[in-house]
Amino acid sequence: MLRVIALSILLCITSLGNLACTYTGALRGDFQQQSSGFGGKLPIKVAVVADPTIKTYEFCASGHGFSQHIAVYPGLINAASAELAAVFDQVRVVDQPKQVQRKSFLYS
Repeated sequence: MLRVIALSILLCITSLGNLACTYTGALRGDFQQQSSGFGGKLPIKVAVVADPTIKTYEFCASGHGFSQHIAVYPGLINAASAELAAVFDQVRVVDQPKQVQRKSFLYS
């Protein structure tokens, strides 16, 4: 009888411990499937700014005893630049907007 009570308590503790789960992960660098494009590319150079805040940003969601923390860098920057590369001639990833000369990113 004592053994049954001990197993019941252990089962309850294990069940309660599993109720509050947290997932921590990151987007893969190649998670997206690149679109086929829209025909010819536009003769425009574009820059994607990967400032320091996105490098440490995590998508966070929680509810019903579960929470998720997913790092979006570099996966989100890679996806954005890959999709833009299907539409524009040149795509460059920069850390700060000041790294781009405005006139160099107009029509070529």
